[in-house]
Amino acid sequence: MLGLSGTAVTDDGLAQLCPLEKLTQIRLGETQLSDAGMSHLAALPNLEIVNIIHTQVTDAGLAMLSELEYLRKVFAWESKITPDAARAFMAAHPEVTVDLGMDLSVPEESQTAPIDLSSMFDAGSCCAVAHEEGGVCDHACCIEAAAKNKVCLKCNPGATQ
Repeated sequence: MLGLSGTAVTDDGLAQLCPLEKLTQIRLGETQLSDAGMSHLAALPNLEIVNIIHTQVTDAGLAMLSELEYLRKVFAWESKITPDAARAFMAAHPEVTVDLGMDLSVPEESQTAPIDLSSMFDAGSCCAVAHEEGGVCDHACCIEAAAKNKVCLKCNPGATQ
């Protein structure tokens, strides 16, 4: 796993990853990643999990991952990927889940907008620390909870939902 979330990594800088053919997970959330950088990820044949939350990646960037044989999960909420593109990608690749932070089986107009959960974070929790640094916690349990407009009770045991 390579964690580059919140760094100043550039699209061009991702070209340096090409020799890492055994890389299975990459976290690029909260970066300036765009579609141009996604072409470098597409060259990593063993990627299983890609975290591109809060990036500039669009539908075209998601499509670049379509040849990754082992891809299973793309965390992409608050990116520029549309729900329609995510649904189409998952239909074409049933083994892959694209998580946009919303239930893609429910029409968009009937979903509620994500709420600001920061007031529910326990002081010093991973979520609070990430929020203070201007980001979001990239732990899988926290991502899953945020997708449901909740906080992770494992990381924020004092929170009330």
